[in-house]
Amino acid sequence: MGVWLQGNFRSMTGEDGYHADRAVRKFLKEQRYRFMALDVHGPQCLAGRLDGIQLVEEEFGREVVDQLTVEAPRKLVLMKGQVTSDR
Repeated sequence: MGVWLQGNFRSMTGEDGYHADRAVRKFLKEQRYRFMALDVHGPQCLAGRLDGIQLVEEEFGREVVDQLTVEAPRKLVLMKGQVTSDR
């Protein structure tokens, strides 16, 4: 359908509840996310997000973290307005 999904690292920690924790892992396993982000609204909530990055790295590998946080955003910026449904 052309929808791009962005996951939130905090969901990996369980801080957003059981269902969010299960969903983020399921979507990562199924490679449904285009991006992952920290969604930081202030310094008081940074720790959970950083823990989430570490959990994704431990469970899915550094390559997945790099793809979702560095490579995919870079590709989007370089697309210069072109939209594609490719992964």
